[in-house]
Amino acid sequence: MKGLIVYHSRWGNCEKIAGQIAKGLKEAGIETELVDSGRRNLSAEYDFILVGSPTRFGNASRPIRRFIAHEISGKMSGKPFAAFGTGLLRFREKGQPQSATRLHSLLEGLGLKPISEPFSAAVLRTSGPTAEVELENARRYGLEIASRLR
Repeated sequence: MKGLIVYHSRWGNCEKIAGQIAKGLKEAGIETELVDSGRRNLSAEYDFILVGSPTRFGNASRPIRRFIAHEISGKMSGKPFAAFGTGLLRFREKGQPQSATRLHSLLEGLGLKPISEPFSAAVLRTSGPTAEVELENARRYGLEIASRLR
């Protein structure tokens, strides 16, 4: 089984979360490829996909939405997926929309099948850092995804 983890990260926070999710999947024996959303024309066949983005004004970032439109839409229908993202702690605490939830809805609307609920990691300021506990939570999320894929 091989999966793709694609992310966009302006300040490096979402990249760290993506790396920890990949670490959890690897610990469980699942092969993944970790790529930035700027990469195009993916040639490998994937069994599942995880997509992540920072939260920008309550939505996923434009680069990850472009990636979805060009690389996922119509190509991965029926495949398992999970969505993750980062967002400011103060906005998350107020219940404001987060990128992970928006990505989850977008991908499900394109015919992909959810593996789990979206995962949203808190960052303390726009440029970071990621709340320390979130790195371990992301690794555990990877392990959870692995157990659901089996």
